[in-house]
Amino acid sequence: MHKQAYTVTETMREIGIGRSKLYAEIKAGNITPRKIGRKTIFLARDIENYLNNLPKANG
Repeated sequence: MHKQAYTVTETMREIGIGRSKLYAEIKAGNITPRKIGRKTIFLARDIENYLNNLPKANG
């Protein structure tokens, strides 16, 4: 079974961005965090959707 949820640190590693950029993307509504008690997680499908919706690079 593949991983279905990631912590903040794991999400940063998966996407390849820092903590400040991740929180900026959350604030902009581009990726949605979830909560389990006090723990913040990101669903694998939300990470995939975020990456798929990034603009394409020119060139």
